[in-house]
Amino acid sequence: MNDRAAVPANRLAQDEWEFSHMLMHVSGASSVLEIGSRYGESARRIAKAMGSGRIVCVDLGVDPFSPPGHDILTDLTKSVDDLCAQRFDARLVLGNSQDQRIVEIVRELGPFDFLFIDGDHSYNGVHSDWTNYGPMARTVAFHDIVYGKPGFDGAKTLWTQIKHAHTHAEYVRSGLGIGILFREEALR
Repeated sequence: MNDRAAVPANRLAQDEWEFSHMLMHVSGASSVLEIGSRYGESARRIAKAMGSGRIVCVDLGVDPFSPPGHDILTDLTKSVDDLCAQRFDARLVLGNSQDQRIVEIVRELGPFDFLFIDGDHSYNGVHSDWTNYGPMARTVAFHDIVYGKPGFDGAKTLWTQIKHAHTHAEYVRSGLGIGILFREEALR
């Protein structure tokens, strides 16, 4: 799979070392949910680590941090279409992950072996994604567990609150960080 064909490597908004360590936990998963897929580059890399299976991307389809006039939905749609062409059961769910209609659509596609939360970075947004989607997956990863810019520190705050209640791993080399929780609770 050429995971760089449609989207330049700089479209992966992750630290390579942190992300590659997270991907070790994705290996062997047959179903993955990603909240906040942006350009689709992380979904491509997750799919490559999976090898085959179902990957569901939830995203607004817009990015306030993109260059003016750039439509991220085009890149994201192409990434999902490319994964389908490679025989993945890839789905794009467009909408706000906090919308109960979106939660129900995703619930119908679950449960998941792995969940990557990297969408709304406010505390309320990250908490909502954890509450709504966390029970759908055995392994849950959070991006930006050390990032502390006001308004974007939701993952950092929530991670600090919940990590000790679960077996967990932290991969921190940059000012961002990825934290992974291993859940024992039954999936719904």
